[in-house]
Amino acid sequence: MKNKNFITYFFIVIISIFFLMYPVMFLMIQKGIIKPEYSNIYTVLKPEGNILEKINIKFTNLKNNINTKLSNYLFLYSEVNGYYPLLKNKISFSNNEFLPLGTNSDGEFIFLNKDNFYILQTNQNDEYINKKMKENINFYNDLSKITETYIYLPSRYEFQEFNNAYNIRNMNKIKEKFLNNLNNIMVRELNVKNKEEYQNLFYRTDHHWNSYGAYQGYLDICEAMNLNCKAYDIVETDVTYHGSIGKMVSDQKISDKFMYINDDVKIDAIVEGAKPDVNFKPRKIKDNKGIFYDYYVGYYNGLYSEVIYNGKGSDNLLILGDSYAWQIDYLIAQEFNKTYVLNPKYVENINIYDYLKENNITKILILMETQTTIFDNYDYDFVSALGGK
Repeated sequence: MKNKNFITYFFIVIISIFFLMYPVMFLMIQKGIIKPEYSNIYTVLKPEGNILEKINIKFTNLKNNINTKLSNYLFLYSEVNGYYPLLKNKISFSNNEFLPLGTNSDGEFIFLNKDNFYILQTNQNDEYINKKMKENINFYNDLSKITETYIYLPSRYEFQEFNNAYNIRNMNKIKEKFLNNLNNIMVRELNVKNKEEYQNLFYRTDHHWNSYGAYQGYLDICEAMNLNCKAYDIVETDVTYHGSIGKMVSDQKISDKFMYINDDVKIDAIVEGAKPDVNFKPRKIKDNKGIFYDYYVGYYNGLYSEVIYNGKGSDNLLILGDSYAWQIDYLIAQEFNKTYVLNPKYVENINIYDYLKENNITKILILMETQTTIFDNYDYDFVSALGGK
């Protein structure tokens, strides 16, 4: 009987401590002793000094160990642990610019700002970022020794200079470190003066730039590479678009109007060694596809490892590009004899140095999400897949 009472009391104490954790952590967060680090569970601040750092590591390990055990064995702990910080931030949202809403399928953290724009933040830690950034820098510098190399950064909110928010990570220092270690590479960035200008160039519910942003990128790249830019209009359709982030948080209240670059470009292409099928870049809006249909992919689909465009120029170009390149890669390709597009998400086991030589490629353009270009945010491991060192 005593043994049963002991077990009962033990669980009462544990559960009491468990529920007491939340108001205590709330107060500690408000006092700045600890703060959320882009996730739905609290993370201890990194204090300066060796002794404090050791204490911090021990405390964090203990907390994570307790958190893991509670998540595995305590009924509804995970659910409460997930919703409490969201509730806390909703309560304090009137005093902060960003509301955390969880993560997307890639693990990036989703925030909503007061202008009803969804903002993404990398979930990669400093160790990963520094390691991958070093690999990427070495790779690009090696390429620049062989051929003309250009990098374009279509920087999202977290890389912009006006990003000085309280609880979202400013990536400018990481970007600066990256740029300072490049050699003989022409770099251009989608620069904006303020938040309002940014909002004209990006979808509010999607992680991509909109067609105004992509067209500005096209003009910047043409200027950097000394190409003959062509003038195009942007068509803003009446199609309601709930982008990739809107879909992830199942939000129907915030939406965009889908838009596209109005061009009549017809260019021959070889897609993964064959003539393209109807799914390759149809550039047609498909109506009645459901509330969360991805019009960006449907219109500009480039989900292929290799695309080769035949243009009318003299040089051959390689574009290392992801979905950010889809809106403008074929426009750029008009200015080259052949344009080879490799998607880092899908490419496998290509020795890029042999590839450059075999295809007589004289220029390279890296056109990917800024965080992919800088530190391979989604861990495609494309440097290894391309035979980089």
